[in-house]
Amino acid sequence: MEPDDIPDFIELAINYRDLSPRSHLEMRIMPLFTARPTSDCHESILCAEITASEALLSIAGDPSCLPFVLFDVRSPDAFNQCHLHSTMHLEESVDGDKLLAQLEHHIESLQMPPEETHVCLIGESKNDPTVISFVSQLLKKRRKYLSIINGGFEVR
Repeated sequence: MEPDDIPDFIELAINYRDLSPRSHLEMRIMPLFTARPTSDCHESILCAEITASEALLSIAGDPSCLPFVLFDVRSPDAFNQCHLHSTMHLEESVDGDKLLAQLEHHIESLQMPPEETHVCLIGESKNDPTVISFVSQLLKKRRKYLSIINGGFEVR
């Protein structure tokens, strides 16, 4: 790194901070810089986990949160029984192109830029295989800005 590279490096760090969910930074990044990082802060993740409270603040328009577009990937029965008001249900599909088209169509209907919008998936539990399948398909299609809600959404 040359001295001329420092402003670019700082700009890149600020951009990363501004485009990362706040709860992801608090749970995964900040612990790396403590005196004794815990082992779970090192685990490899392919998308950012966020807290349900951050997603709810985002829905409410809190300016301190990224604007997420929420997609519920639970079963149709669970979705119909109870869901967050602003979520769209996504049907499981083996066709990644079809899945990506559904996402982008919904995002465009909200008058948001599909390529730059932060997508958040909600499943039924912490390690919901349906969520993992969706994440895998979307990453294969090079979807940027992908998060999951930590813990899922339980119908009671």
